[in-house]
Amino acid sequence: MVLAALLGACAPERAVTRAASTPAIVPPGEVELAQEGESPRQLDADAALTEVARRRGLAVKHRVRLAVLDRVGLGLEVQRLLRAQVPEKVSDGQTLLLEMLGLVPPGFDYLEETLRLMESQLAGFYDPARSTMFIADDLDAEAHRLTLHHELVHALQDQHYDLGQLTRYGVNTSDVRSALHALAEGDATSVMSRERALEWLADTAVDDDLRQRFAGSFGQGVDAPGILIRSAVAPYVDGLLFVNSLRRQGGWEAVEDAWRNPPKSTEQLLHMEKYSENELPEPVERPRAPAACRVLYDDVLGEQSLRLVFEEWMPAARAAALASGWSGDRATIWSCASGPKGEWALLFDAGKDVAQVGAVLSDALGSCDAAAPVLREVLVEGRAVRVRLSRSTSCPDPGVPIHDRGAPK
Repeated sequence: MVLAALLGACAPERAVTRAASTPAIVPPGEVELAQEGESPRQLDADAALTEVARRRGLAVKHRVRLAVLDRVGLGLEVQRLLRAQVPEKVSDGQTLLLEMLGLVPPGFDYLEETLRLMESQLAGFYDPARSTMFIADDLDAEAHRLTLHHELVHALQDQHYDLGQLTRYGVNTSDVRSALHALAEGDATSVMSRERALEWLADTAVDDDLRQRFAGSFGQGVDAPGILIRSAVAPYVDGLLFVNSLRRQGGWEAVEDAWRNPPKSTEQLLHMEKYSENELPEPVERPRAPAACRVLYDDVLGEQSLRLVFEEWMPAARAAALASGWSGDRATIWSCASGPKGEWALLFDAGKDVAQVGAVLSDALGSCDAAAPVLREVLVEGRAVRVRLSRSTSCPDPGVPIHDRGAPK
């Protein structure tokens, strides 16, 4: 569940000195940047661009601007990018969905928590809107070089494929944007596997080990909801597995073909055979709004998001197996006079054990937080599973089965 496609690199552990505090949220606006001009750092970036372009096999079309910022400045730039990429009501709607699914605590502030996570963990990122890469000023020389190379791959992607256009927010496009984000991160991370210290990135045979290594380095020492950390790590791991698979089949030319014909869903990203066969998601209609309600959030989340949710309650391998067979979904949140309501409608391939999916969701969503009660109902109808959610004033009787607890119809 990635709201914004932040094209960045994680800071290697022990390579930085963490900032003392998270930057305060400020009104949106342009943050004044120091000009690197012809500084040694910019000249080093120019030389690195030539090297990275050679490794990646993409021609340099123009110079890439470099801005080196302290942690506060980097956090402010992340904030500006998040605000520019995602409408506020979308952020609010997805936060409500996460709250009502019990994945984040009541009163969770997505923007503030994401900034806190990024401020401590992010080494740098690339902004397509300004053709500028931003890198933290507290990295040691090796971490700075690796981050620079990673962001320069994003810059080359932007020069050739227009990343800004590909990752721009659109209605019902979260799943598509997540797939494109993963392609971009997988591409950049695969290039980095040429580094001796990062040769393990080329090993695609151990999916679980790869996830654990990324999650361990990224989330270490950070107090953040698991769904937030997993969402930050997923584009790197899923994208790397996808790109490395392409490279085994046809080298960088196969990756070029993928940019010309990118995966149309995270289902295609996660299953190479579905990408090869161009298996498209099935459209799922938006549920009819309850009385006295208006739509606050409406989107397609995709198989990757479903897997990330399942990982809250089970090991990654089982979560991936349970989420496979995803064929389409629609997540909707309504603002209602009686409080927010929501529904996540999921559709699975024929032959999938949908009853097992429903049972897992029923068990996982059966608890209720008395401080912020939510009524939850899980319905299984043929190939479909519907999770209905409604903010309440009290928790239901624990003796009443979840499917009889009176969630919104």
